[in-house]
Amino acid sequence: MRLIEKLFPSLLIRRAANYSSQLEEDTGFSLRTVEGEEGFMFFLIDPYGDGDDSNSDWWSDLDDAIFDLSDFDGGSYE
Repeated sequence: MRLIEKLFPSLLIRRAANYSSQLEEDTGFSLRTVEGEEGFMFFLIDPYGDGDDSNSDWWSDLDDAIFDLSDFDGGSYE
């Protein structure tokens, strides 16, 4: 997480939303941002799922999620 995002969490949320929009456009999957007791969590949401993210891949750092999903194409879940 970037220092400025620690000071202004809305910037982190906005960056996650922008990334999620691009991911959804490219793959159909999206990234859901959830604020928990110990910070934010980022869940990969399957467009063909039932909306339950309890079994979804998730990250506690947006930069880790972006790195891990950088070559994700969504095709392996069909």
